[in-house]
Amino acid sequence: MITDIRGFVAETWAEGIRDRPSLNIWEYARKYLHFTPKMGNITGPYDPDLTPYTKLFQEAVTGDFRNIPEDDWWLLALLERSQRVEECFVVKSSQSGFTQAAINATVYIPQFAPGRLLYVLDSVPKAKKVALTRVIPFLKQLCGKVIASEQDLTSTFIELLDMIIEFGGSYSAGLFSEKPLRYAFLDDVEYMVAEGGVAGMLDGVHVIDHVRSRFTTAQDSFLGVFSKPNLESSDFISNANAGSQHRFYVPCPNCNARQVLLKTGLYYDRKECRDLLGRYDLDAVEALTTYRCNACGHLIEEKWKPQMNAAGIMLPKSKDARRRDEDPALVPRRMSMQISDLNSPFPKVKWGILARMCIEAENNPAKLKHVQTNHFAEPWKEKAINLRAENVRAVIAGAINPKTEKHFPDDLDGEGRLKVPRYRRGEIPFLPAYVSATSDVQGDKFKWTVCAFKADGTCALVDYGAVLSTNSLFEMTLDPRSHTGDPYVCLADPARRFQLDHGLIDSGDDTYAIYDFCIRTGWNWYPSKGVGGLDAGGQLVFGRADLYEGTPILRYHYNDYQIKVLYYKHKIERAHDPRYPSPRLYFPEDIEDDFILEQLSESLVPVVVRGSTKMMKWIHDKKMGPNDYGDAMKMQFVIWQIVGPQYMAPPSKPESHP
Repeated sequence: MITDIRGFVAETWAEGIRDRPSLNIWEYARKYLHFTPKMGNITGPYDPDLTPYTKLFQEAVTGDFRNIPEDDWWLLALLERSQRVEECFVVKSSQSGFTQAAINATVYIPQFAPGRLLYVLDSVPKAKKVALTRVIPFLKQLCGKVIASEQDLTSTFIELLDMIIEFGGSYSAGLFSEKPLRYAFLDDVEYMVAEGGVAGMLDGVHVIDHVRSRFTTAQDSFLGVFSKPNLESSDFISNANAGSQHRFYVPCPNCNARQVLLKTGLYYDRKECRDLLGRYDLDAVEALTTYRCNACGHLIEEKWKPQMNAAGIMLPKSKDARRRDEDPALVPRRMSMQISDLNSPFPKVKWGILARMCIEAENNPAKLKHVQTNHFAEPWKEKAINLRAENVRAVIAGAINPKTEKHFPDDLDGEGRLKVPRYRRGEIPFLPAYVSATSDVQGDKFKWTVCAFKADGTCALVDYGAVLSTNSLFEMTLDPRSHTGDPYVCLADPARRFQLDHGLIDSGDDTYAIYDFCIRTGWNWYPSKGVGGLDAGGQLVFGRADLYEGTPILRYHYNDYQIKVLYYKHKIERAHDPRYPSPRLYFPEDIEDDFILEQLSESLVPVVVRGSTKMMKWIHDKKMGPNDYGDAMKMQFVIWQIVGPQYMAPPSKPESHP
């Protein structure tokens, strides 16, 4: 059901509208705006259905909405209170069409809802270019009756009969002073450089707040702020998070389930996209990438994107989701939205090209940040990733030290060759002494890892994934395969096939179901449980006997605190520190961002327990994400503590680490 409030305009706006229009902004633009070759690569009439996700933004400028979905609880409640949208923050990608949406409004306003308008970009040259090549030509063509004199159509200051349109860069506070405004657009606000070189800040105040101060005397006003994101901690993102958080939902052409297109839906990890050496064939990736529906799993070809976009609707984030994610309180009358290049109709950002960009950005933080912010409209988690993520990426086999732009010395043998070659998920980079699997149980998911160990304790993560039942884990035990469904391949002996030699699974909340699974595997897997230091009795790992329906059970308990120190500190943080020569851990070159984040979500920090007394405690930052893969990986080193002695002779003396 769709609520039709065509023609709605708040009463407070009616007084300011000359000849109430029958068309709203995007309808007017479709009928009257015509692009010439001087304006850009697209010529001909403006087509709002090319970028339908911009329609809601254009409607919000004057409050003239069309066909509001019944699921848009936020906008319906706003209109029921006879209020209007006063601010709209758009977190957008590079090729999304919102600059043109704002230009449409800039041309429409002088004719139907006049009021002083300020359009700010990150530089004066860009502002002049937009004014001269796109705005002024439309004004001359369509707004003759409101132009006082063509001599007043300068590149940055446009004086009409009863309103002024000013374009400018963000460098000077004078742009914002002594100017009562009714409208303002801030274009690419995240990349505005102000005094002191601090993005967005001017005289100690963010440009967003500078503009807000100019609306004080306006009976009604509209602030449109749109930009590619930068850092998650920015003022722009904070403002957007306190808005309605509308997202664009499109239907699957197979099952009709509505969904937001996400980077994780891109599907290109198929045999046809790799060469004979298993590397990605980028031409094939561009040609064959599809999108996997998150509801039915159907692979959607890009040719369906126009029809999907045409049937798409903008919906706000639900109240339950806001509570779950601990979002800030909603600011009244503030709309916000997010759109990525996955919905963009433009050929330079088709799905295959975006997939290629993702591949090329692997293990390159600078490229990864650009792809994430510019194309997927996702803010960059600077504090969460950059510093500590470097430690995780340094564990990748064959990693390059960003400081020296060479391999880490301890990764090379005496002849300068890599001790462990670069490899991908599903590949075993050396002949292993054994292959082991672990699984962490969280609710209805079983996140698993498979690792290969050398006899000296060197460990290589072979693969990871998630399943919904122990039945799937049992099938994996009988016929081990990678996340792509292919058998594991040993680079040193491609013809050899492997079984899982050892398995360890978190006993979780449903202990008896885990016991059933372990018995079913013939004790190929064992249950386990992380315990506190006191419960561990000073031991790192120990077995505890149990009974289940008369069957003897051996469950392995481990000192959770110390195993985390072993994994996070010695295996990752100090991997290349010559003072800590413990056997190395290696990751494949195609580990995903989500996997990296899960390794970063736990930290060892001092916590005040009473008075001024502090103790070190492991803290899980749930805002950063889950820690299931981290838990599954640490359990791999529990297995090593249990079975390692049977594969290697004990050292002559224990290694000493300060």
